[in-house]
Amino acid sequence: MNKKIKKIAKSIQLSPVIKKRKKNNKLVTLASVGIGLVVIGALAGGNDAKEEVIPEEPVVEVVKEIAEDPNDIPIILEESQEPLAVVHFIDVGQGDCTLIESAGQYLMIDAGPDESGTKIQKYLQDREIKKIDYLILTHPDSDHIGGADVVITKFDIGKIYMSSFVKDNSYYSQLQEAINYKEMGFEIPKAGNTFDFGDCSVTFLQAKIYDDPNNSSLCFKVSAGDKSIFFGGDMERQAEIDLVDSGKDLSATIYHVSHHGSYTSSSKELLNAINPEYAVVSCKVDNEYGHPHKETVDELRERGISLFRTDIQGTVTAKISSESIEWSLAPDQDYIGGDSELEKKYKEKELTADLENSATDAKEVSAKEANDRDVAAKEASVKVESIDDGSKKDDLAAIGAGAVAGAVVGNEATSKNNKESSTAKESVQTNDVPASQDYVYIGNVNNMKLHQSNCTGKLPKESNRVYFHTLEEAEKAGYTKENQCKNCKPYGN
Repeated sequence: MNKKIKKIAKSIQLSPVIKKRKKNNKLVTLASVGIGLVVIGALAGGNDAKEEVIPEEPVVEVVKEIAEDPNDIPIILEESQEPLAVVHFIDVGQGDCTLIESAGQYLMIDAGPDESGTKIQKYLQDREIKKIDYLILTHPDSDHIGGADVVITKFDIGKIYMSSFVKDNSYYSQLQEAINYKEMGFEIPKAGNTFDFGDCSVTFLQAKIYDDPNNSSLCFKVSAGDKSIFFGGDMERQAEIDLVDSGKDLSATIYHVSHHGSYTSSSKELLNAINPEYAVVSCKVDNEYGHPHKETVDELRERGISLFRTDIQGTVTAKISSESIEWSLAPDQDYIGGDSELEKKYKEKELTADLENSATDAKEVSAKEANDRDVAAKEASVKVESIDDGSKKDDLAAIGAGAVAGAVVGNEATSKNNKESSTAKESVQTNDVPASQDYVYIGNVNNMKLHQSNCTGKLPKESNRVYFHTLEEAEKAGYTKENQCKNCKPYGN
């Protein structure tokens, strides 16, 4: 009998291990020991009364209960929790693309540079994702919208949110073509707008328009339970300070580092307001801008913020549950930043290129004006010569010269009749090109920003300009004091 007891005791010890909550470990262990003693005592009681430890009545009751259904024992199991959200910070090189999945729905934020379109497509297809419920494109720079045309064309898209800033480039045109191909539109959100997807919610914090696309980036938070992620596109210090001054709650657990970690972003004021535990930088290894810059990385390290980087770690994922955030890899330990002088030099190149493009645009406009002038003059001459009646000839000559004046736009007339038709000249003039050097205001047709003609700031390209002589003209065209250039202030303070 003793051998039999030992065998049963051993089988109890080898029973399946069940993962338990820590607070119940002691209770379950004691229960297991008690059950073991009960079984042993019951079996031993028939042969040797001395080995009986527990009174007979409780022993019979417990053994019977176990024999009927061992699963009735009140053991608390550790349940595997489904995450509220899984965040994929996808490595797309020098650009941004973040995918967030929650309860079967998907939100994509930006779509990387042009060459990443097929990579994003494969990433989604490998996970059998067929629909992006929401697509947010923070601003129209090529490293944020370059792959968007592929995503929109290849996948079902529920809704698109975009900044109101418009850029005159091929990437923006391709994006528009893809949206039109799918017979869709897009929404320009306002600060305070919200929407839900899965177990998450999105709150737009800022959607202002500035002189440049970076500061015009959509800014928002994605919340999952009591945790959240801050996204600011490529917003820089000017927009960051405006956002902080708005008094909105910017606190977040994760900071998607603005402008790829550039020194122009992640101001102390913004970081104070967000106060994140983690930060993620999306950029290309050894990129020409030096991202992320030493100034930004040092600030994150000094604040004790755990840093993840797609340039040296590849795609990073974070599973967010109600209790914790589980990262796919350990944070970067080196905190090595790049040289911000690289970006400064690149910006100088861009400025030089813009000036050259503006000069080219101006030459093209001048050439077009000259051609239009020649064509109009020839047409007027032909009409005049075809009239035999002398009295009508003079009248038509005046009309023809007036037409030349309208086509010339800003050039002095050479004929007497042209001078007499100055009123007609004013009536046919458009705002697409300056009538002369007496225009006072320049409007940017992309962002509706109004400048003075002598503004020392960054004026729009010639092709994106519209000219006004008075503020009244500008206002009729939709330009306002609220959106005036903060440098030259055409409306004054």
